Amino acid sequence: MKSGAVLAGIFVLGAIIVLLVIVMLTQYEQAGPTWAGIGMGAALGTLNLFIGTALTGRALKRSNQAVLRTMLGGFFIRLLALVGLIVAFHKLSWIDETAFALAFMAFFCLFLAVEIRIIDRSLRRAA
Repeated sequence: MKSGAVLAGIFVLGAIIVLLVIVMLTQYEQAGPTWAGIGMGAALGTLNLFIGTALTGRALKRSNQAVLRTMLGGFFIRLLALVGLIVAFHKLSWIDETAFALAFMAFFCLFLAVEIRIIDRSLRRAA
């Protein structure tokens, strides 16, 4: 399972990098807002990675129900925050919301791979 998850994560990250390059090439005149979107997506994605990993690890120490509540609750909170940010960025001219969404998605896929690995490791210890 580990190698399959790693390969899937690498494939997804590679595909998202290709999409980011396509966005950059199609919006060559607006490279500043695109880089701002990529930077903001990468920064918030990294923050999500650290916070989500810490919360998942803490929930694993409690119970399986706590893990499920943390995962589902975190999903809906992230979804609402992401939609709010994309709507807000749509109104701003100095940041490209498409580049932001793609960069955040790349880091979110990395977070999912890390989260699956943490949970898998915990389940292997318990068995």
